[in-house]
Amino acid sequence: KNKYKSSFNFNKVEHVVTGLARHDMLFEQNLKMNEIKKYLKLSSYEKIILFSPTWRQKDEPSEIPFNIGNKLFLQKMSEIMVKNNSILIFRLHQNSSSKINFSDFQNIRMLSQLDYPDTEKLLKITDILISDWSSIITDYCVLDRPIIILDSHLPKSWISKKTWIDRGGYLAQSFDELLDLLLETMLNCNLVISQSQLAMKEQVIGSMFDG
Repeated sequence: KNKYKSSFNFNKVEHVVTGLARHDMLFEQNLKMNEIKKYLKLSSYEKIILFSPTWRQKDEPSEIPFNIGNKLFLQKMSEIMVKNNSILIFRLHQNSSSKINFSDFQNIRMLSQLDYPDTEKLLKITDILISDWSSIITDYCVLDRPIIILDSHLPKSWISKKTWIDRGGYLAQSFDELLDLLLETMLNCNLVISQSQLAMKEQVIGSMFDG
């Protein structure tokens, strides 16, 4: 509560802490994961990996991290996905101007906000989230599943903002680190959630979560 008040200058407004309504869907018992996977034609995959970076302006570098280029990124990701019977879902921001061709890469699929607006349903079936500065990590962290954070530059749209929550998750500082972390999180069923991710969850919802 104090974090929200200080960050958004709400000190003169009375607050009632109720949690975030959108989180309820993540724990809705009647919303079956198998039904969501069937609807999206994802039932045959062992793992569902969601790549969801924040929006970047046209004059900024691509959402593809580490300046490696689209083709190499997609090729390496595709190899990992095929080998482990998994799928990588690309979910770029609805305002993204990136033009990426996925047709030549197996087990990689674009699922934009315009095509499928139900973000919480997608998070519910996601096994691992890869992101950078997107606020989607603060929603996903309530599920206590692995988050991989890309060590990419701060978007222009964030420069004037007051970043009030420290990003949490396993930090990938290079493309090789990203590939290693992805394999580790995919193959290690007993992986412990990082302390930074647990700390972020505490900052976001504290003890007031009511999902």
